[in-house]
Amino acid sequence: MIPDKMPCKEPLDTNSKIWRYMDFAKFVWLLETGQLYFSRSDKFDDPYEGTLPQKVREYVAMRIKENGAISVLFKTFQQHYPTARKATYVNCWHLNDNESAAMWGLYSKNKNGIALQSRYKSLRDSLHKATEEIFIGEVSYRDYSSDENFRGNFLSPFYSKMKSYEHEKEVRAIMQDINFVKHTMQEADLNPLGKLVKIDLTELIECIYVNPFCPQWFFDIVNGVCKKYDLHVKTTKSDLSIDPVF
Repeated sequence: MIPDKMPCKEPLDTNSKIWRYMDFAKFVWLLETGQLYFSRSDKFDDPYEGTLPQKVREYVAMRIKENGAISVLFKTFQQHYPTARKATYVNCWHLNDNESAAMWGLYSKNKNGIALQSRYKSLRDSLHKATEEIFIGEVSYRDYSSDENFRGNFLSPFYSKMKSYEHEKEVRAIMQDINFVKHTMQEADLNPLGKLVKIDLTELIECIYVNPFCPQWFFDIVNGVCKKYDLHVKTTKSDLSIDPVF
C-alpha cells in the first residue's frame, strides 16, 4: 500500500528512470520468487544509516529540557530512534537518466551482473498492492557535522545520508514497523534481517542491461533465464560496451 502523501522528497518527473544493479544470483532469486527484498537498515555498511546529525542531536537534547507538549515528541525521538533502525526496512534504487559506470563497478565487480531499468512511477505502481505501508522517495545528502535540519518524523533519518554517498543518487522504498517504540533494544534485535514484498516483475522492469564487460555466453544465459521465467522484457548489452569511434 502506497500512501497518498509522502513524508519525503519525490522526483519532479515521476517518469524518471531508476536502476537496480545486482549480481546474477540475486537476479535469478528475484525471478524465482517475484519478490523485492527490503534489508533491515542497521545491516547496511554505512554506520550513519538512520542516525541523526550531531547538531540535530544537540537540538533534540535542548528541546527536551524545555517545557511544553513539543518536548514530548523530541524525547520520544531521542529514546527510540536506535530501535527504529532495527524496525526499518529499505529497498534501494539509483536515479539516473543513463546507466552508471560507477554503479557497475560497485555492484557487478565480477563482470557477471545485470541492471534492472525501471521508472519511479513503475516502482510505485508495482508496490500499490502490497499489504504493508510503503514509502518511496529520494535520499537527501547532508553534512552530518553541521546540518541542523530536522523534520520531526521517524522516517526522515532514513531518507538522509552523508554527502560522501551523493554519487549513489538513491531512491528508496521503505517499510517501518511503528511498534518499535514499544520495544527494548533486545527485542528489536530479534526483528528479521529482511522482509519480502510480492510484485509484478513485468510491471516493474522496463529493460535489463547486462554488464558491459561480460562474455557473450553470459548474455545468452541472461536471455535464457528470462525466457524460462516468462519475463518478456528487452535484454540489452550495456551502452558502455560500444566501441569508441575515432
